[in-house]
Amino acid sequence: MKRDRKLLQALCDYQDQTETYQVASAQSEADSICQGRVLQEVRLEAPDSALRAWYTIKIIEIPGGHLVAKSSGATGRKPDTETWFRPTLEEAEKKLSRIIQEKTDPNSKRKRHYVLTKG
Repeated sequence: MKRDRKLLQALCDYQDQTETYQVASAQSEADSICQGRVLQEVRLEAPDSALRAWYTIKIIEIPGGHLVAKSSGATGRKPDTETWFRPTLEEAEKKLSRIIQEKTDPNSKRKRHYVLTKG
């Protein structure tokens, strides 16, 4: 987690001539981690979950690459966030697709299965 924050800090502190990117507080949701342009966003929900478990996954464009930001949680719970850096949009889309496939696969041995509700 500390390594992820350091990576985000380095990426988000980058300044060019037109924009400044700043890291939001560690408590913020994934879409507030770094100011950047959201290119894609999907939401998954588990219909059989008593606490209505969910995932929100975004691809955010930043200078030098893309962030795949995942936020997950349930009603009344603090969201868990993870972020991965990918240098190209293609690689970021591949990561997004892999997460969606893992979470929505009905043949998976996972206890909880999600359905795509936005995206």
